[in-house]
Amino acid sequence: MGPPAPDRPDELPDHVDEEAPRPLLGATFWVLIVFGVLCVLGGAGVALLAPRLFPPPAAAPAPPAAPPAPGQPSPGGR
Repeated sequence: MGPPAPDRPDELPDHVDEEAPRPLLGATFWVLIVFGVLCVLGGAGVALLAPRLFPPPAAAPAPPAAPPAPGQPSPGGR
C-alpha cells in the first residue's frame, strides 16, 4: 500500500515527483532514431557517390589474337 492520504487535498507529499511515470519516448529514443536515420543516409550517400569518387581501374588491353594454325579455317571463312 502507498502512503496514507493527506488530510487536506492541498497537502501533497514531497515525493510526488519521484512517483511520476517516466516518459516512454524520451530523449535517448529520439537520439537513437536520429542516429539511425543518419546512418541510412550516409550509406545511401556512399553507394551513390563512391563510383564517381573512386572509379574502377582501367581494364588492361586485350592481347592480340594469335593467327590461326596452318590447316585451320580462318574466322572470316576464307
